[in-house]
Amino acid sequence: SSAASGELGLELAASWAARREEAIRSTGGAPGKFEGCSALAAETRIAYGTLLDLCVARADIKGVEAWYARLMAAGGVPEPRTVLKAVRAFAKDGDIPGAERWLRRAQKLGLELGASGHNAVLAALAKQGSGCSDAAKQAEQWLCRMPKEGVDPDVTSFNIVLNAFARCGMLGDVEGLVEEMSARGVEPDA
Repeated sequence: SSAASGELGLELAASWAARREEAIRSTGGAPGKFEGCSALAAETRIAYGTLLDLCVARADIKGVEAWYARLMAAGGVPEPRTVLKAVRAFAKDGDIPGAERWLRRAQKLGLELGASGHNAVLAALAKQGSGCSDAAKQAEQWLCRMPKEGVDPDVTSFNIVLNAFARCGMLGDVEGLVEEMSARGVEPDA
């Protein structure tokens, strides 16, 4: 089964990474300190990145955090697609602070996620909250934050909030947001 092969892949990659760490330590500690260690360190970063990617794919939130920490400690940087998947995994799980943390990490590392990462948070916000209008307003606040963070909302961003407003019967807010879309030059998709 794919779950069994995923477990095997995770075990093999973890074992490989542990062997690489031990080899680096046995040559004097810091990767790259001695000749030949820089290639070994690069392989270790690749292994950690692979493990991070596997944990994201499995929605293993604890594993995602653990392998991210090890990747960064080894001097690596996660791939933008992996960070985007992590944002989506946390948002899908309803962990908005976790999704925000990953967005901040992407910004700090200079990784370009575009509107996609913010849209995952928008969608999660639109579905939670103490009530329908509360959730819609939280999503709208997030939408307003995006430009301040250097991210232009796209048609999907607006549609998520428009759908939340419509679902809650907030027609005045729908009209105002459609005007905002137009002012920003975002064309409706339907």
